[in-house]
Amino acid sequence: MNKSMQRRQFLKRALYLGAGVSLVNSPLIFASEQDLNSQTIDKTGYKALVCIDLSGGNDSANMLVPYSLSAYESYKQLRTNVALEREQLLPINPAGMSEQSLALHPSLTGIQQLFTQEQVAFVANVGPMVTNAGAIGVTPKRGSHRNQQQYWQGLDPVQAATSKQGWQGLTADLYQGSHQMNSSISGKNVWQTGRYKSAYVMGENGPEDFINHDNDQLEALISELADDAMHHDNALVSEYSYNDQNARLLSSEMKQRLFSEAVNGQIDNLNMALPANKLGRRFEMVLRSLLANDTTTTSRQSFYIKHGGYDFHSDMLVRQAKKLTELNDAIVAFQAALAQFNLTDQVTSFTISDFGRSSTTNGTGTAHGWGGHQMIIGGAVAGGTVYGKMPNMAVGSDDLTQDKGIMIPTTAVDQYSATLAMWFGVPQSRLEEVLPNIDLFSNKNLGFMRT
Repeated sequence: MNKSMQRRQFLKRALYLGAGVSLVNSPLIFASEQDLNSQTIDKTGYKALVCIDLSGGNDSANMLVPYSLSAYESYKQLRTNVALEREQLLPINPAGMSEQSLALHPSLTGIQQLFTQEQVAFVANVGPMVTNAGAIGVTPKRGSHRNQQQYWQGLDPVQAATSKQGWQGLTADLYQGSHQMNSSISGKNVWQTGRYKSAYVMGENGPEDFINHDNDQLEALISELADDAMHHDNALVSEYSYNDQNARLLSSEMKQRLFSEAVNGQIDNLNMALPANKLGRRFEMVLRSLLANDTTTTSRQSFYIKHGGYDFHSDMLVRQAKKLTELNDAIVAFQAALAQFNLTDQVTSFTISDFGRSSTTNGTGTAHGWGGHQMIIGGAVAGGTVYGKMPNMAVGSDDLTQDKGIMIPTTAVDQYSATLAMWFGVPQSRLEEVLPNIDLFSNKNLGFMRT
């Protein structure tokens, strides 16, 4: 047996011992586990969400484009020099819509194929729709990157500018005992931050912080915390705290180390290489983490990936083509790898973005907008169609603001998120615990996920 395997087995034994001590000596944890058993959170099977943040505000009006002759001419008249040429577009046939009524950006060739295979769906004209007074209407600071990023991830308009909690973090809170549920490949984020849990942050090259954590430092930290606990005035509290601090920290650290070692292991027998760029490396780290899940045995995981550079104030046609090519190539390779490891139906990826952009041009780019189209990818997606209402992309349309032709959203990001959360396992009866304004909307499930 090699040293790596011996160490892995030692860590696992220590992990189980630590968890056992914590449960035996902690009435608080015991009660928590009892409460968890009585909840209706779905933990069956295995599911993972991958959030792809198209940071900066994607111009999605050029990602999903009207293709019928009359609708395209209206689009071209509205968008002028930032309109795509019709012969460049990739036509699609969404179920329930007129044949070839829509098309994709020419960079999305692989997405077009996945759409035909019903592994991709679009949700049209999604955006924040809850005011800071808790009603449906014009949201505050809708052109602010920071405010809208935090609204999309936290869905609380009152706290949007300072929000520290997101709907996936709050979902992890509901699962309580599921360690390592949330992992970020792109730093800290609101989406995965809950009241009690936050994301385990990794870089593109893996979770190096835990690998390099010194054993002596860990033991010193445990000793320090335990010593503080022992000096509590109440002897019972002192005894409980001593055992609990040891067990909690040891259990958490061991789990992190096991996960780190597995993530940093090689992916064997991978037939499809992911792109050798920043986005490709981030998707590769997600794949490594998915394959490392046997060390944590959690039934649910989430991953956050940021793909920046979508703030197209100038040279939009060239810059967006580059960004969407990167996105297309990474998603196609990732889906091929998932298929190889029989994870296609268990892993669902979806896009978010700060906002859409103006339909009118400011020269060679577009301004900050409001509503925009989003994409969902995976075997569990009821794909091959577009959900929601496509806006009328014509000059003077009631679906657009009159100043810059900004899409007025007709589907709330709350509804978009609720559909994903319910597939993940949150029952409709508990949605308000993770999506504070969802009860403002009668339709909480948009139907783009298979049950």
